[in-house]
Amino acid sequence: MKEKRRNCRELLMLIDGSSLAYRGYYALSRRPLVNSRGENTSAAYVFINAVLRLLRQYRPCYGAVVFDTGGVTVRHEAFAAYKIQRPPVPEDLKPQLKWIRELAEGLGFQVLEVPRFEADDVIATLARQAADQGLEVLIVTSDKDLLQLVDDRIRILDTRPKEDVLYTREIVEKKFGIPPERIPDYLALMGDSVDNIPGVPGVGEKIARELVRKFGTVEHLYAHLDRIPGERLRNQLRAYQEQVMLARSLTTLRTDVPLEFAPRDLVVEPVRKETLFPLLIRLEFPSVMAELAEYPSDYRIREGEPELMEGAVALGDATLLFGKSPEEIWQLPLQASVPFLSDPWRPKYAFEAKPLYRRALREGFELEGIAFDTALADYLLNPGKGKYTLERIALEYLGLKVHEGGRERAAEEVYVTLKLRDRLLEALSEKGLMPLFREMELPLTAVLARMEHRGVLVDEEKLRELDREIQGQLRTLEKEIYELAGGPFNINSPKQLSQVLFGRLRLKPVKRTKTGYSTDQE
Repeated sequence: MKEKRRNCRELLMLIDGSSLAYRGYYALSRRPLVNSRGENTSAAYVFINAVLRLLRQYRPCYGAVVFDTGGVTVRHEAFAAYKIQRPPVPEDLKPQLKWIRELAEGLGFQVLEVPRFEADDVIATLARQAADQGLEVLIVTSDKDLLQLVDDRIRILDTRPKEDVLYTREIVEKKFGIPPERIPDYLALMGDSVDNIPGVPGVGEKIARELVRKFGTVEHLYAHLDRIPGERLRNQLRAYQEQVMLARSLTTLRTDVPLEFAPRDLVVEPVRKETLFPLLIRLEFPSVMAELAEYPSDYRIREGEPELMEGAVALGDATLLFGKSPEEIWQLPLQASVPFLSDPWRPKYAFEAKPLYRRALREGFELEGIAFDTALADYLLNPGKGKYTLERIALEYLGLKVHEGGRERAAEEVYVTLKLRDRLLEALSEKGLMPLFREMELPLTAVLARMEHRGVLVDEEKLRELDREIQGQLRTLEKEIYELAGGPFNINSPKQLSQVLFGRLRLKPVKRTKTGYSTDQE
């Protein structure tokens, strides 16, 4: 039996993956979310935030995200024009549908697709099976076709930007004026333009509702056509009887899809951070990562006198944090540790060595023997990231958050360094960066620390002279820019610069950001 989440409810949550993806995509269509690669990530962002909120709110023990297979279905076989008018999937949504599947799996959901059957039919089959077995069922969708399933155990949740709408039997009847199970008859009479299902000409929402209220099913209606007032309406219904019966079969969800699993097989498992976080990094969703991250819990801080040989180090207020393995980190008095810290023959690993060098100089001794620097290694591997903090590195590489201060933070510097050292060294070696790391960057760190500690003498008058010269050059350049642009504008405003480059001068854009076309140096 698969592991269930703690404190979950005996609830089956079935998420209409395509419905939620399209809603997210079009909700942000005017200002789409775009990552640094220029990829639209709106649908993926809305999806994962919505699902995380649903998990917190409803705590389902069982669940699945269901998609259409995209091929010919049993409805296409019955009616070739079914959904024929639907536009193709937008190009920038296609990759997001793949990401959404991966996000769903990372969050612990099963991802389901059944050839020849639509997602609605798979959802309907599972919902009925679960309800028959005594489970509560919550279907997450904005598709009105699924409302026909609503009963005492099955509810529909339509997630919306401002406020969700939860459909119970009473709310469906209030909204449509008919019970949920009669929605297929209602749609068969009036037609469904969304799915390209034709109705009876001249029968709109009002007449269809009145007919269903009076006769219930379309079979009962056609058995009593003589009771319908108005010869024209009777003749229309009679003329289109075959079409109505076909439409009713198309609008009625299948609950007999052949499945190789039962509702209770769809256990919602704990979050799989090892697969989820690499994708979140690629999509650039740091807020989602931070929400899912936890503090490391598999280490302990001990006090004593360990053998101070090779290991990771960090400095607390007046202490040294030292570890050979991530699970066991020792705390020692700093002054008693100076011989070890000053010994060049005993290798030390640090999260960020330069602050340690400077701290040692302030304390009156020289730090020696730094053989590895976590932040420096990450910088060489990812020089364009801009931030190389413990928070970011712990989050992106390990899916963990760290404390803001105190001995826990110092211990977590040791922990993260020991967890990542071999991994980062292997990556540096694979990219041919090891000589640069060991022969230039690590030694230069000590040099920069000593420079920052001692400071630099400057010629103030010479700096002022340079400032005047540079300001004159800037004014000349601004004048040239205004002449080329056809008028003045705020050069420091990316928005105004974008308007000049790609609007007024009609240059070809290179990539798009969240706020418009990019104006960076690339």
